[in-house]
Amino acid sequence: MQALTSKYADSHILIVGGPGRQCAEIARTYGFNNISTPDDVLAWRAEVWPFRQLTPADQVASHVRDFTDSPFACVMVFHDSFDFGRDLQVITDVLRSRNGRLGAEFANAQSVPLYLSNSDLVFSNDYERPRFGQGAFHVCLRAMWNELTHGARLDHTRFGKPFGVQYEYATSVLSELARQVGGSGKARRVYAVGDNPAADIAGANAAGWTSVLVRTGVFKGTNDAKHPAAIVVDHVGDAVERIIDAESQYAN
Repeated sequence: MQALTSKYADSHILIVGGPGRQCAEIARTYGFNNISTPDDVLAWRAEVWPFRQLTPADQVASHVRDFTDSPFACVMVFHDSFDFGRDLQVITDVLRSRNGRLGAEFANAQSVPLYLSNSDLVFSNDYERPRFGQGAFHVCLRAMWNELTHGARLDHTRFGKPFGVQYEYATSVLSELARQVGGSGKARRVYAVGDNPAADIAGANAAGWTSVLVRTGVFKGTNDAKHPAAIVVDHVGDAVERIIDAESQYAN
């Protein structure tokens, strides 16, 4: 999303996701200079989402402004929502409010662009079964939008796996690294290791990379039927060994 600073560096944007203001501060390091968060909106008008009461620390950290006089230029979801209800409410308010101005009349049409990151529906942690990821929030947002607007179109740009923009950027970085060590600037083979067939493997396959599926997270089977990986192993250590073996054969 950092590339969007060329368009939105000084525009007022809503940054959503993560705990506290962490994502807002990351966005600021990217070069976005005019940022608000859902908690800033609640600090302005608590009744926007009455089911969350800001703590005194939240109030101090918030950047309060009159949002009726400060329209949003876009919405960027940087990370997983830590409060689905609050974030769904504030995002749909901004998207539906005429000209992105909170408090303005609702229109059954999208008023500002929406940018989303990381579409993984589920992820793995110490719990025995996969947990909802940021992709689940995207599903909820699209469902809410569809219901509220009676099926109006919701345009959005998604970053992260498995979308091509992520792999194009990674390829450009790898090519530059290759040039720095005296190579041609073109990667011969790229291996992508991941545990989620719908994101990690689908994206790697579409990019023409060699996909390596590990059984340490979301995936536990033999191979995925919809997004089969070139290599399937139990854990990351096995993946590294297989990659080294493969590259040794190319070298010989």
